[in-house]
Amino acid sequence: MREKKRNIALIAISFTALICLLAMARLQSPAAVQTSAAETVPTATASPSPTPTATPYAPEAPELRVRGEDPLILTAAPEPYADPGCEAWDSLDGDLSDRVEVSVEVDPYRAGEGSVSYTVTDSEGLSASAVRRVIVEAAPVPAVEEPAQPVVYLTFDDGPSVNTPRLLDILDQYGVQATWFVTLTHPESTELIAEIANRGHTVAIHSASHDYQRIYASEEAFFTDLLEVQDTIHQLTGTRPTMLRFPGGSSNTVSRFNPGIMTRLAQCLNDMGYVYFDWNVSSSDTVAKNTAAVRDKIIGGISGNSASVVLQHDTIGLSVEAVPAIIEWGLNNGYIFLPLDEHSPTAHHGIAN
Repeated sequence: MREKKRNIALIAISFTALICLLAMARLQSPAAVQTSAAETVPTATASPSPTPTATPYAPEAPELRVRGEDPLILTAAPEPYADPGCEAWDSLDGDLSDRVEVSVEVDPYRAGEGSVSYTVTDSEGLSASAVRRVIVEAAPVPAVEEPAQPVVYLTFDDGPSVNTPRLLDILDQYGVQATWFVTLTHPESTELIAEIANRGHTVAIHSASHDYQRIYASEEAFFTDLLEVQDTIHQLTGTRPTMLRFPGGSSNTVSRFNPGIMTRLAQCLNDMGYVYFDWNVSSSDTVAKNTAAVRDKIIGGISGNSASVVLQHDTIGLSVEAVPAIIEWGLNNGYIFLPLDEHSPTAHHGIAN
């Protein structure tokens, strides 16, 4: 009996030990550790990823770039100012060049400095601007050369006309060259400009219209008229003359409806390097009653001058018929006859406006 009780006690002890070992093994296993940790360590909660923020659109002003040179340097000339322009663009509208507003403050007729302003506005109302400097320089002025012997310069205004062929033949007869200050007022005779040049005479500018109110309205009006004649001469002769005579002469008073216009025009021509001629012997052929009166007036004016710039009109027949007697008298009295060139005496009058 005592033995049996001892065995039961041993079995109980062994069972208890086994339970203890199993419990220890469970505590030491990874699962247990994880379970324990899960029970004792708070679980971290992942923060949500931030939502990407779009960069706000920042509109940019257009860009402007002037074409050509800046500053732009020109020589004074009768042609209107021609601007090289500019380019404009931006990232939204692309090419904006056709939207550029241009303000020109340039006087191409005289030496000085001006500017051209450019402004452009895009579809968002943003603007850009640029300014070009324009420098207008004076051209060299031909020097006047005094003749070495007494000389007569026969000059004829307002042609060519129906009288031109007769006048050309007279001059050929004596081997004399003269000067025509031509107009375009007789379109049926305009082609004769080429014949005048072909026969060795000087072709210079007078006026396209000879309309005082039109040509003296402004500097721009005057040079528009001048260019019309100059272009025609160039087409017919291949040359572009820079010599002229003002309609009415530089001392005219018919231009006084535009105060100071003659003073300004004379300065412009000087800056361009052009030469204008007046006269110091007038034929008065516009009021003369006959050829003898024209002849005597001219011979009286030439006498005593070392250089005579004679004013006649191609359009007046009685004046043309006086030319043989004038040439004969001049040759017999030691004068030579020459056409004007840019170095000839100019016989300038005092400007009266």
